[in-house]
Amino acid sequence: MWNQFDNNRGKLNMFDNPNFEPGSGITSRNVILEGVYNIYEATKGEPHPIVKSKAIAYVLDNAAIEVNPLDWFGFNLCGWLTPRSANITVKMADEETKINNADRKRKNYSHTLTKPLGMLADLWNEEIDRPEEFTKAAENLAETGAGQFWIDYEHSVPDWDSVINLGFAGILKRAQKFHQQKIDDGTMTIDREVYYTSVEMAYEAIMRLLNRFRECAEKHINDDAKMPVVVESIGQLCVGAPQNLHQFLLAVYLYHLLQDQIDIIQVRSLGNVDVDGYPFYKKDVERGFLDREKAQE
Repeated sequence: MWNQFDNNRGKLNMFDNPNFEPGSGITSRNVILEGVYNIYEATKGEPHPIVKSKAIAYVLDNAAIEVNPLDWFGFNLCGWLTPRSANITVKMADEETKINNADRKRKNYSHTLTKPLGMLADLWNEEIDRPEEFTKAAENLAETGAGQFWIDYEHSVPDWDSVINLGFAGILKRAQKFHQQKIDDGTMTIDREVYYTSVEMAYEAIMRLLNRFRECAEKHINDDAKMPVVVESIGQLCVGAPQNLHQFLLAVYLYHLLQDQIDIIQVRSLGNVDVDGYPFYKKDVERGFLDREKAQE
């Protein structure tokens, strides 16, 4: 199962040429985008975090999935990664004009639609009051060719310590614990209730997705020598924190794609991968599973 990259390279482009598991869900990005917009329409008046978590759950529960047996990280989900150069057309009954109007200031419709929830960012940005000096400055930059800027809530550095040490399941349990504590000690507020509820909704959807990936991977466990390792890794992430180097890297990979490609927030750091990953690598070497050459592969 080692040193296969050069042989398999032509079969690893699953994002451009997906091979979704039959019957695993919606295979059209446009249908996924339409579903997100329908959620936006049906939840007007609800807090944005709740709406966003409902949209995340819709995508993770309904999009088709695949597991490429030739890829150590071959987990794919319809709609979460579209080539930046793609010319995307979304037909939503008579609502296409409404979306384009919401995006008129950024002139970036196709770019934002590389992410299923991108339209929510653009629609909600229209609700923000823009001071006159902001508008004039933006127009001046655009007219002179000096640059462009807009209201930006789209970047973050994740709490990788929590992702690595707790895993997805642990983060969910922590949110549930603090949620209940606030209820028990009488400090729950409306804003806190919205926050904890939205976090729990999103992570419950993530756990369902991980289990869908696990079940799909198990179907292909005999398709390649690396698949028993992949099945073990995704199975561990379904219940807890990563325990070896592959599980650590898979957790980082999946978290990055979930936040950067499904959520609206762009991940601007993968953390200290060498420092964070070394304890896992050291443990794998000590148990005889890895050496330097295998780890590099």
